[in-house]
Amino acid sequence: MAASFWHEFAAGSLGGAAGVFVGHPADTVKVLQQTLGISATAAVRDTFRHEGARGLLKGMSFPLAANGALNALYFGVYSNSLRVLDWALGARDDAGRPAYGRVFVAGCVGGLAQLVVAVPVDLVKIQLQTSAGGVAGVGAWTSILPLDVLKSKLQADDPARPQYRGMLHCAQMTVLRDGPGALLAGFGVMAGRAFLVNAVTFLGYEYSLAVVRRLEGRADDAGADADFAVEKR
Repeated sequence: MAASFWHEFAAGSLGGAAGVFVGHPADTVKVLQQTLGISATAAVRDTFRHEGARGLLKGMSFPLAANGALNALYFGVYSNSLRVLDWALGARDDAGRPAYGRVFVAGCVGGLAQLVVAVPVDLVKIQLQTSAGGVAGVGAWTSILPLDVLKSKLQADDPARPQYRGMLHCAQMTVLRDGPGALLAGFGVMAGRAFLVNAVTFLGYEYSLAVVRRLEGRADDAGADADFAVEKR
């Protein structure tokens, strides 16, 4: 079980990092659409005009750095949730596979736990994506670090509940300012991004999982050969 968890963690981290890398430019366009109320074409055009290609990569370092922690938290809670469900509901099927219902529940619990880290990371990412860049006159490029943003938010907000905003309140304010259509800003970009990101994430996951297992198999074979040589002596 432990080995399987680490296989999943390593492969999930590498696949997730690949997904973040290829999907971040589209995510930046989406954030600019939602923040500035402009079209995707205008967001790309103005970003390239004022900042160049690097403007679409702002804020990517923090999600990449936090990717391992997010996967560790998710897979750790997910696997332990499955154990609890197996203990409460009985053994799995003859092949040792959990029922789909258990996988669904454990996945929901893991995803909920992941939000503890994901929400602050996403907030810092958005702050970096919109802090500077010249798009629609926002300003010139500046090199703001993720930890600087996080520090300023912790100092400005209530320390008892930092970085966590009410979804209902945000939705109400968005509808009152810009109308119900504003809740769908960036939907087209994110729908297209989902195909690319999921394809790259799962491709990276499957390839990394195969490599990790192959490397472990070679290590096991080398250990077995060494044991055999010792016994032969």
